[in-house]
Amino acid sequence: MQRTLRHFYRLWLFVFLAFFFFTSFYLLRSARKQPTENPTKSFVQSAPVVEDPIMEQDANESVASPPPRTSQRVVTFYYPWYGNIKTNGEWMHWNHKILVDNGASFEPPDSIGANFYPLHGPYSSADPDLIETHMKEISNARIGIICISWWGKTNADSQLRQTGYTDSIVPAILDTALRYRIQVCFHHEPYEGRTPASVRADLEYINKKYGKHPAYFRDANRGNRPMFFVYDAYLTKEHEWSTILLPGGPQSIRGTYFDAVMVSLYVESPRDKSLATVGGFDGVYTYFASVGFTPGSTPSNWPQLSEWAEQNNKLFFPSVGPGYDDTRIRPWNERNKKDRENGKYYDQMWTKAIEVRPPFISITSYNEWHEGTQIEAAVPKTIPNFKYSDYQPLDADYYLRRTLEHVNNFDPLL
Repeated sequence: MQRTLRHFYRLWLFVFLAFFFFTSFYLLRSARKQPTENPTKSFVQSAPVVEDPIMEQDANESVASPPPRTSQRVVTFYYPWYGNIKTNGEWMHWNHKILVDNGASFEPPDSIGANFYPLHGPYSSADPDLIETHMKEISNARIGIICISWWGKTNADSQLRQTGYTDSIVPAILDTALRYRIQVCFHHEPYEGRTPASVRADLEYINKKYGKHPAYFRDANRGNRPMFFVYDAYLTKEHEWSTILLPGGPQSIRGTYFDAVMVSLYVESPRDKSLATVGGFDGVYTYFASVGFTPGSTPSNWPQLSEWAEQNNKLFFPSVGPGYDDTRIRPWNERNKKDRENGKYYDQMWTKAIEVRPPFISITSYNEWHEGTQIEAAVPKTIPNFKYSDYQPLDADYYLRRTLEHVNNFDPLL
């Protein structure tokens, strides 16, 4: 009897184990055969929902890691005026003339009109790959606004033979900036024949052509208006500016669809304060990265300027920079040269700017290579009779990474 029971139990144990084995094998085999509908789609769906309108276009793209959230309180001046043989068929700006009587032009690619040499070489601002690289670098530093040097739709600066060049690059910059959470505003430059009337026409043109682009910067805190920085506004008298910038002016932009936040260069007082209070500008920026070059570029004056701006309902943009050296194109300007001091100079300007608690801080510059104010990466280079400055012992991209630290301090991620 006991032997029969043992045999019976062994039989049921065998049946149970056999059932468990075949069931497990079948389920595993079925799972392996199960088709994967779309691996990319699954990845996108598992990503966190992006509520930033700038990133809406990425909804159908496989972006493994979206760009960082940039600061809409930090602006950098950006120069799309460079050209090279490969992209443009000619050199632009890298062959800058030496600004003396009968000054010769530099001969790229080795000899360029700058005291530093770019990591990316003497590039073309029209190169799509270069624009992509720039926007990625700027975004990684959390800079949320670029202010592009704009010389008019049919004009050019003295170093460009191709008129309208900076305007022709705007569409590519806008499209690329959008992918990196960067907004774009305009640095209105003093092209030949600029007047308040021509500036008004430019505002209307820019808003018609670019105003609906989602990367076109509009200040949500100031009527959702676009922003324009006007370089060397002092070349025109304040009463002339008032014709377009005061509400009662005969050609006033106020209340029109192309109304804008207009910011004028501040060099000295009382002239440049009057441009705002009498001429109708909405604020001032100091631009120059050479401490002591102008009263505006001297940080010890910023507390007073900030207080004046607040009292007069104006914006104040202190401009910070890593140093200044334009002696390659202006050999006579040694007195305004400012050594970078291995980043100390840049740190001090940021500290002074943050102390006055401004609504915005502007950076001079991302890539103004002629004046040596760039935070873009630079590399060591020596050519016959000249050795370029560089950032050593710091890394080539030190100023981009250091900018990120300062931006995080000024406008922390919440």
